[in-house]
Amino acid sequence: MEKTVIIGGGVGGLYTAYYLVKYGYNPRNITVIAAEWPPYSKHRLAEVLSEKLSLDYTYIGIYNPLIDKGVNVIHGFADKIDVAEKKVLLKEGGEITYDNLVIATGGKPFIPPIRGTDLDNVMTFYDIRDLKKLMRIRGSLRIAVIGAGLVGLTVASALKRIGASVTVYELMKNILPGVIDEPLSSKLKDYLVRRGLRIHTSTRVEEIIGDHRVRGVKASSRIDSIDIVVFATGVRPNTSIIKNTGIKTVRGAIRINRNGMTNIENIYATGDCALSHDLITHKEVYRPLGFVAAHYAKIIARNITGAREETRGIVPTIYENIGGAHVIRVGLSLKEAETLGLAPTIRCEKTIDQISCIVLEDRTPIGYEAIGFSERIRNKAWQVYYDILNRFF
Repeated sequence: MEKTVIIGGGVGGLYTAYYLVKYGYNPRNITVIAAEWPPYSKHRLAEVLSEKLSLDYTYIGIYNPLIDKGVNVIHGFADKIDVAEKKVLLKEGGEITYDNLVIATGGKPFIPPIRGTDLDNVMTFYDIRDLKKLMRIRGSLRIAVIGAGLVGLTVASALKRIGASVTVYELMKNILPGVIDEPLSSKLKDYLVRRGLRIHTSTRVEEIIGDHRVRGVKASSRIDSIDIVVFATGVRPNTSIIKNTGIKTVRGAIRINRNGMTNIENIYATGDCALSHDLITHKEVYRPLGFVAAHYAKIIARNITGAREETRGIVPTIYENIGGAHVIRVGLSLKEAETLGLAPTIRCEKTIDQISCIVLEDRTPIGYEAIGFSERIRNKAWQVYYDILNRFF
């Protein structure tokens, strides 16, 4: 019978298996090769750190029913794809043949090429191993977080809450670059500084200083005494598995069509290893977000089970609680819209407990972003989200 092999046990791989079973595929003909198991949500890692929760809180609950129904899981690493023979070779030895292959290998954290990154106490905040290291922190250590994106600010806020002295360094002019625009980023920065974070923007980290262990950070010609360095400088597609397969990539990310298929028949890709399609501009984009992985997992499962469904594209949706401030964005930010070739404008308004902005193209809403201290900010965001769907879908 037809067999589907999924490389990767994160959101993309797990939800592909889930939707395959939901759409009637025989669970016993699905094999998931997972380097980490049980599967967990990376979005919950900072919350576990901040609230001192059990690691069980991170686990994605659908994995147990899949196992019970007969989905096969190999806890290990895929080493090579043999396209001609339609098989996956395992690093631990052995091989698995496939009729359909889904590549969901995720991303890998990027660390800029600066001196000192090989010292002890230099780490990233990307997976559950990183979380376990930070959970062992005791006392008021001085921690540098490099990168003021979503991951950097959530982990910085979590570390501050558990008693660390935290300094954030960001190369760009504003925090959350590419996620939100001015004046929201300045308002969030002011709020986080009042909460006790030190945040240096327009600051280039030049060197991590130390002998064997970290002693300091040199940034824009100043030196700060630091005990631990956490890099949160983005992710890159983890696509080494496709070497010599002929699968096409763009800047390292796997190119897929609107069925989720690569340029090779019956080989699909989803998640942080792959490109996606933007609904508003119809362009290929790289968005390493969990809901994007889940969206294409559903499309891929529909196609494997015979539905031949295409995606119209993604409306990006971002929601995060950063140190008690709710940050939300749907659609395009001003910066992303400009990068994608549009000529947008932005209109902002303030109330007592929030500031919000609508991004417009020819007076048509293409994005909404807000910062507030109540979950009510979601209401307007969802309204704009459905307006965008109705306009562009």
